[in-house]
Amino acid sequence: SLCEMLFRQAESLQPSLSEPLPEARFSSRKRTAINKEQIFHLLERAAGTTEYPPPSLLEVGQRFGYQPTTLYKINQTACHAIAERFTAYRRGLREKRLEGYHEEIRQIALYLQAEQVALTQRHIGRYLAQPAILRDPHVRTILREVCHEIKERN
Repeated sequence: SLCEMLFRQAESLQPSLSEPLPEARFSSRKRTAINKEQIFHLLERAAGTTEYPPPSLLEVGQRFGYQPTTLYKINQTACHAIAERFTAYRRGLREKRLEGYHEEIRQIALYLQAEQVALTQRHIGRYLAQPAILRDPHVRTILREVCHEIKERN
């Protein structure tokens, strides 16, 4: 056959997985009737919790054993509240991180100005703990604002 002629070992053409399959996020379960009322109340409770950090809807779904799409079908309002709280939490983390970058860039810029080195992205990037943060457009905007602020002070 063509396979034998090209590969000489036909069994090498059999597909096989080199690594085992990753574990599924949601355990498979038998299709049973969903107690929608119970899930509705569980979602209400999860939406009103003061847990910190707030769980994502995916995490809530994993706790209850249901996928987020199923949860949305049962109680859309609570799901939106859970998702919004998690989004606000993530937004707050990002703002704190950007504030930290602002302060780091400001300190470096003041040092470079004292050393009479031009305040450029390249010069400031050399002193950053994580120079790759300059790829973020928000961080580059912070860099420009800090440089402009320092230049105007003099």
